[in-house]
Amino acid sequence: TYTYRKLKNDCKKYKIKKYTTISKKNKNKHIFTKKLAHAIMKEKERLYWNSGQNRCIAVHVRHGWRSRFNSKIIMSDYIKSIQRFSKTKKILLITEDEEVIKDAESNFPDYQWLYTEYPRENKHDIGVAMSKGEVDSTAEALNALVNLFLSSECEYFVGRVNSTWFRLMIMLAYGKYGTMPPFD
Repeated sequence: TYTYRKLKNDCKKYKIKKYTTISKKNKNKHIFTKKLAHAIMKEKERLYWNSGQNRCIAVHVRHGWRSRFNSKIIMSDYIKSIQRFSKTKKILLITEDEEVIKDAESNFPDYQWLYTEYPRENKHDIGVAMSKGEVDSTAEALNALVNLFLSSECEYFVGRVNSTWFRLMIMLAYGKYGTMPPFD
């Protein structure tokens, strides 16, 4: 299994020390950076991100093509992990499955569920869907990065350490704050 020590070693290995931005040397990268900054600001405004309770928990629920590894994990399992951390009610829910959002909102109404406004089609293999033009790869990348940057502002992390994306969320927070955030 992936442990705290392994994650901290990965952060050192990849020299994640501070929060960095995409290079502006290439015009396309600069344009994408502007789009990303705008998308992050837009979502923060829509979610009232900076108002009220500042503490939040980033919850990553993977139900895409790799969900066969997590298929027996249900939302109530994630709630058990959420409750272990704190009394925080603000939850950033990161998922590609609309059903996860419906489950969270209907079965756990005591929490403030925040998630990006994005169509969640839960394609069997997102890479194939993008190459076939079934999914807009730029929009997909923007949504993923918005989730990633929003998650870096959370204090706690819940997910499955067999997910590279979940580990990336934690590494970014580590790089931003210089300390390993609590995760389960």
